[in-house]
Amino acid sequence: MVLDIFLFREAAVVALLFFITHFFIHSLIQKLSLQQPLPLGPKGWPLISAFSLLGTMPHVTLAEMAKKHGPVMYLKIGTCDFVVTSTLDAIQAFLKTLDLNFSNYPPNAGATHLAYNAQDIVFARYG
Repeated sequence: MVLDIFLFREAAVVALLFFITHFFIHSLIQKLSLQQPLPLGPKGWPLISAFSLLGTMPHVTLAEMAKKHGPVMYLKIGTCDFVVTSTLDAIQAFLKTLDLNFSNYPPNAGATHLAYNAQDIVFARYG
């Protein structure tokens, strides 16, 4: 009985130390990364992020968010990152000016193994 309580306390302390260490390492790596900053956007809840903010009519909610955060905003929904554009100029910048940056799919194992080494019509590289 006493041994069980002792082992439970040790396991709890180890788990707590693991999560604290993971949090600090993750935040340090995030600060040291040399990525360009993403556009501003609404802050959401942990895990579900901005999914709870969208509500039953997401198009209306996104229009209201665009008035507050600007024509280009960043949303994190679950584990996926989204950049939302809401004006014609921003959409043209993405689809006409920066089209080569978005023309290729990122490499994945499914395309490599099932689609002829990612060379079929869907996953082939542009150009």
